[in-house]
Amino acid sequence: YVEQEVLHQQALAEYALAQHQAHSAVLALWEQLHQPQLAPQTLAASLPFKLPELPRWSAPMPSAPAELIAMAQTQHPNWPSLQAHALQAKRALSARQLQQLETVLTTLSQSDLSTGPAQWPREVPLSHSAEQALNTLAQHAQLDRHLTASVNRAWHRWSTAQKLANTTMAELQRHHIELEEAAVQHYNGMLKSTWDLLASTRARIEAVKATLNAQQQAWLAHIALRGVLAGLPDAGDGLSSATNA
Repeated sequence: YVEQEVLHQQALAEYALAQHQAHSAVLALWEQLHQPQLAPQTLAASLPFKLPELPRWSAPMPSAPAELIAMAQTQHPNWPSLQAHALQAKRALSARQLQQLETVLTTLSQSDLSTGPAQWPREVPLSHSAEQALNTLAQHAQLDRHLTASVNRAWHRWSTAQKLANTTMAELQRHHIELEEAAVQHYNGMLKSTWDLLASTRARIEAVKATLNAQQQAWLAHIALRGVLAGLPDAGDGLSSATNA
């Protein structure tokens, strides 16, 4: 009995903490909306009781499809002009010069690209026009790498979060079936005791918490990926274990 009383008190404490977190989240949303005529209580009452079904993209794969990277490039505010300048710079160079400069670019790290050609150690000096072209191509290559990495990072985060959400949902369904079977056995006077039922209920509650957390992370990963595709910086956080609330 003492053990169950302790668990009951822990559940009450967790419930109070969850209520506080929900209240804080509503206030944060209300503050962002900046609608003085809308009271926080009214906003809270208008929110859906649970998260909607996760939106679906194509089947998850190790890296993002090329069309998503192209979408992020098109939507990025600096890409169109930088792309045009890079094409113009390439047209001003001979085929040999262009090959030499592109070879140089492939050997540089992202931090090297950000410093600019004037800071790169070079054995062969370049003309002023060639150095300007190289600087333009370096900026273009830097942004290209950045967008490719951002999209792939956001895509992989979304893909992983989607898998975690599906896994925890399957686990929740398994616990639900086990709980129903335990209740039937208890009702029929079979082996399941009241303590077994309580243990099954606790396991299902934990599964529900893990499922909600996984769904939340999947939605955040989805929003972060949509933001990157819309030309915004990748603001997504890493993923945590589905068991962590």
